[in-house]
Amino acid sequence: MKRISKRQIILMAVGLCLLFIWPRPEFLTAQQVDPFYKQLYDKAVNAYRVGDYKEAARDFEVGLFGLLSSREYSAKCNVYLSLCSFFRKDRQKCREYLDAAQKHLDEEGFLGLELDAQDLFNLESVWYLFYPRTSIFPGRNEPLEKPRTNHVSTGNSEEAIEALEGRISTQPKAIYAYYELYDLYVHEDNNRRAKKTLEKLIKNNSREIKGYYLLGKMEYRERDFRGAGKHLERFLNLSKDVPVENTIMTESLALLILNYNSRGNKKKAQELALDYLNQLTETALQAVSLTDAEMAALRDIIKLVRRLSD
Repeated sequence: MKRISKRQIILMAVGLCLLFIWPRPEFLTAQQVDPFYKQLYDKAVNAYRVGDYKEAARDFEVGLFGLLSSREYSAKCNVYLSLCSFFRKDRQKCREYLDAAQKHLDEEGFLGLELDAQDLFNLESVWYLFYPRTSIFPGRNEPLEKPRTNHVSTGNSEEAIEALEGRISTQPKAIYAYYELYDLYVHEDNNRRAKKTLEKLIKNNSREIKGYYLLGKMEYRERDFRGAGKHLERFLNLSKDVPVENTIMTESLALLILNYNSRGNKKKAQELALDYLNQLTETALQAVSLTDAEMAALRDIIKLVRRLSD
């Protein structure tokens, strides 16, 4: 008689559990979460917070199996797995986990999960990559405002800066810490330190695409056209392999075109506008942050390119 392996016994036990649990949907919300898997979930969240998306994804995947009894935690695990996949440049898994998360939501949707404000902001950005014409939050027609770090509102900015600088020093891959520190410096109108933070970010994380966008945008505003061109071009090159929010993509293109134009390289400005003509629609342009003069100049370039391409 063939001996049954330990793995087969475990699978049979899990199957029997699911057989009794599955017909009772109310069990999914009433059952208490297993402490072991809850602890694993918390560990995964901590790994996610410091930018270790590979370890976080591994723990979320294991945790997801043990948290099937909770609709909330099943949804949260899939949300974080989607965000981990986004930051790891895996667009296909990013969408798969996002769609899986929706199957576990109640009538409150994603807002009912009570996620951190920054996570909600990132989740909304990911949503618009795949579903640009629909709102992730029922009843909302406008995107969330980018959250500020909690230390800004409590007035503990000096302590927050010291803590974030320490975190970056010991964990240079903790990407979120750079952005929180950048936000703090911007809030205090310390553009020099904000710029230094972004420079450190891309030095330690050379493929962190948003850092190039923010740095290029800041340099353009300072009329450092050479620096802006360098970093916006790097952003554009990385965007070929990395999912980018439509508004950020459009604004980066607009600034780079205007940058070329300001440096007297009108031919390059027109060539770039021609290459991305489908992206530079009037609807897309209305969502970017440009001055009236910049918008007028950009529209003139686009109009000229359209006329020449006809």
